[in-house]
Amino acid sequence: AQRNTYVTDTHTLWAADNELYIQYGEKNRLIVFDIDALFPDLSAILKLTVRENKKHQAYLNDTLKKSINDL
Repeated sequence: AQRNTYVTDTHTLWAADNELYIQYGEKNRLIVFDIDALFPDLSAILKLTVRENKKHQAYLNDTLKKSINDL
C-alpha cells in the first residue's frame, strides 16, 4: 500500500552539500531533497502554492465577512 506523509508544521529548514533539509513534526522527522532534482520543479511548486494560498485566503475572508454580517 502507498504511504503518504502529511506535513503540517515545518520548523527548521537548511541546506548543505547540495541538499535541502526540511524538518517537521513533533518527532522531528526530516525530508531531504537533492537540490539539482528539486530546482526544475521550484517554479511549479511556487505557482501551485501561491494559487492554493489565494483560494484559501479568499475562503477565510468570505467566512469573516459572513461572521461580521451575522453579528
